[in-house]
Amino acid sequence: MLWFIFISLVFVSLFVDLYVFHSGGRVIKGKEAYLLSAFWIVLALVFNVFVYFRDGSEAAVQFFLGYLVEKCLSIDNIFIFAVIFSYFNIPPKYQHRVLFYGVLGAFFIRMAFIFVGVYFVTKFSWLFYLFGFFLIYLAFQMLKKRKIYEPEKSILTRLLKKILPVTNEIEDDRFFVTKDKKIYMTPLFLALVLSEATDFIAAIDSVPAILAITTDPFLIYTSNIFALLGLRALYFVVVDVLMKLKYINLGLALVLVFLGIKMIVSTFYPISILESFGIVVLILASSILFSLKKTTP
Repeated sequence: MLWFIFISLVFVSLFVDLYVFHSGGRVIKGKEAYLLSAFWIVLALVFNVFVYFRDGSEAAVQFFLGYLVEKCLSIDNIFIFAVIFSYFNIPPKYQHRVLFYGVLGAFFIRMAFIFVGVYFVTKFSWLFYLFGFFLIYLAFQMLKKRKIYEPEKSILTRLLKKILPVTNEIEDDRFFVTKDKKIYMTPLFLALVLSEATDFIAAIDSVPAILAITTDPFLIYTSNIFALLGLRALYFVVVDVLMKLKYINLGLALVLVFLGIKMIVSTFYPISILESFGIVVLILASSILFSLKKTTP
């Protein structure tokens, strides 16, 4: 019943977000965008209080730490979304529509990954070691100089173009159009598919990370979903600001290394959730502060 109530509230929130706050393709900028981003964060914190009274302080800390890690890991997604929208020349008033349906699809992708991950981890304890080393590997990959994401070279983009032709221009907010009795994909649909593919890859990274914090499916899923809900608002608010956080990737890499080590040593030296919380917050706060100091004239 609790799962049903939570998922229902999420869908209601998404409906209000798309058809009330963004009705008619209205672009939200400035102060209103910051307020909307703050709304989703406050909503997550209110739910955190609910978890505290329902399951106790340890579960509340697990939820908050999971939410914090997932929120930070979503930064890479924001950069890729920006590149995708720029490549396909998606106007700001249609970007939110793509993000909306992208998050909708992500709900089901994350749910599948979470239940599969939790099932196998509880059945085969040795997977903790595998996931632990995988997180450390991801950390080193994060520190490498990355190539600029190029949507036109994506295998998925080339495959879709072979299935259906693509219009050269944006057709309002439509994903498909019919011309001369022939169906065409619009650039908006290509942007949506690439966004979904981005989240699929992100789920491969993020689910092992949160399994290092908790194996409770409800806490994992809800912290993931709240992080995703705020991602759309966060994109419009901080896409430029995040580019200035020079050391944020270093901070995220160190967090992944810590979580990887936590999983590896969990069988003989368990690290408490409060200790984990303190270490993760210290690492992320330090990386942000050093970034801000570096950009301050």
